[in-house]
Amino acid sequence: MSELLNTPIHPLIVHFPIVLLLMSIVFGVAALWPPLRRLRWAELLSLAGGVAAALLAEETGEESLEGMQAFLLRSPEAQAIAQRHATLAEAVVVVFGLLLAMRLAIGVWQVWQFLREPSSETSGREGFLEAIISRAERVPRAAVIVYFAGAAVGAILLILAGHYGGQLVYVYGIGVTLAGR
Repeated sequence: MSELLNTPIHPLIVHFPIVLLLMSIVFGVAALWPPLRRLRWAELLSLAGGVAAALLAEETGEESLEGMQAFLLRSPEAQAIAQRHATLAEAVVVVFGLLLAMRLAIGVWQVWQFLREPSSETSGREGFLEAIISRAERVPRAAVIVYFAGAAVGAILLILAGHYGGQLVYVYGIGVTLAGR
């Protein structure tokens, strides 16, 4: 699974979790402003897609590193950076996975609130979705603070993981084949 048509998959995949997870934070912050509450759906979808992509990137990264052990054994510096990169990548999956679980729990709570106190002015699918979105202000402030604090930690971990992955490629040449060699 680490290669597709003799091309490593990990470098093709890693950009998806970076973009999706960071955009989920942007959508989440924007959705705090009442006129943009509908972005909560974009936040949830990008968070779920980002976690799935991060899991795939982590798996393909582990497989790629297994194939480069001979090089890493000759370079203790590269080996240390590879270990930092892998550890940070695992932490990214855990933190954003927890954020996804929290976001889904909040969504279930909002649906439960809606079903307990249905409004007579909402009907059908659009009314249901609008009612759920309108309940955003009812989410406890502590939950919102914990969520965005976790998102900030996750973003820092994600940026550091990307930094160390970039060092492996651009400083140590891991996974790079030079033309003519």
